[in-house]
Amino acid sequence: MTSEDRGIQIDCLRCLEIALQEQIANFSLDKTEDIHDEEEDDILKALWWSQGNDEWFVVMDALGYIRAASSDAPSDLLIQMHNTYAAIMQAGRDQEDDEGEL
Repeated sequence: MTSEDRGIQIDCLRCLEIALQEQIANFSLDKTEDIHDEEEDDILKALWWSQGNDEWFVVMDALGYIRAASSDAPSDLLIQMHNTYAAIMQAGRDQEDDEGEL
């Protein structure tokens, strides 16, 4: 992976992190960490979520795929994460459509 590719992945993951934090109100995003997946040569984002005394982790890649998660991660959290990413992708498509109409 080139340093430019690495920077793009980190930027995408940071934007995703911000969107998740803004959109998911019933879980607290307590900690994040960028991880290098040497096998796939990708940058991943580990996110630690909590609600009350319960804690879970979810690991995502820059394309929005969930690579790993706590076995007891709430489906509501995972659904909200997926829907947030889907909304980002739809907004990007809408913007491309609007720019194409110029």
